Amino acid sequence: MLVGEPFEEMPPGSMVGAAIGPAVQPARASMALYKLEEATFTVRVASLVNMVDQTGGEISRAETVTVLNDLCVFAPGALVDPRLSWQALDDCSAVVTFTNGPHRVAATLLFNERDELVDFWSDDRPDSSSGRFIPSRWNTPVGDYREIRGLRLPTRGSTVYARPDGPFTYGEFTLRSIAYDLPEPSRG
Repeated sequence: MLVGEPFEEMPPGSMVGAAIGPAVQPARASMALYKLEEATFTVRVASLVNMVDQTGGEISRAETVTVLNDLCVFAPGALVDPRLSWQALDDCSAVVTFTNGPHRVAATLLFNERDELVDFWSDDRPDSSSGRFIPSRWNTPVGDYREIRGLRLPTRGSTVYARPDGPFTYGEFTLRSIAYDLPEPSRG
């Protein structure tokens, strides 16, 4: 998967993910945009026709889980945000609840013996691949931690829905580099 350009200029305060499919498939691009408390998800073919165009409360709530997941995996320093509340379950797991405007979502985080996040699961991110929002457990196992730009981060992960006929893995990811939109700390 290659990183693509958003369909239009991204508004301030937004988070966006965009991807372009392999060249052997018809030209297609997808974009998830989360701004303040609202989300949209669009899949466009040949830069002309929207195959998927989701907006409204259901996709916004689902993408609130995605934002929470991204914070847990890639920006753990942000997990002191006052919109988050925590409940320890045992020495290796905790529940985090994220309230963003009208959206309140929760996830269970599982940690290994090195206190590294190894799994995140939530029942608040329904499967919408059929065009309908179907309640499902969603999880993102991560691992293969390495030092990248002075940070210990997972370099492998996947996105999985628990379906009645077994797990449906719809994404597998390898982190090769990361860039933050903040200045690097001064050393010395």
